[in-house]
Amino acid sequence: MEFEHQLAVERDRTAEAARRREAATSRADGAEQRLAALEAAYAAYRAAQRDLPEAQLQRQLLQVGHVLRGGWVGGCSAAVNCCVRW
Repeated sequence: MEFEHQLAVERDRTAEAARRREAATSRADGAEQRLAALEAAYAAYRAAQRDLPEAQLQRQLLQVGHVLRGGWVGGCSAAVNCCVRW
């Protein structure tokens, strides 16, 4: 009799652990989906910012300044924050 009761308790405990695992997995999936949506929105925002007239003018000014300092048109070494990689 005691064995049956212990078995029922363990089954309930196992079922509760499975429910908690499923809930945690569901929360993690939701968080990953929200993160992906935020990353996509931020990438779209950054792309839109790069296309603003102010950003284009800033890029042109940086390129001119770079050329005047003796750089070369078309890019820089990877160690330098290049104006072309905006």
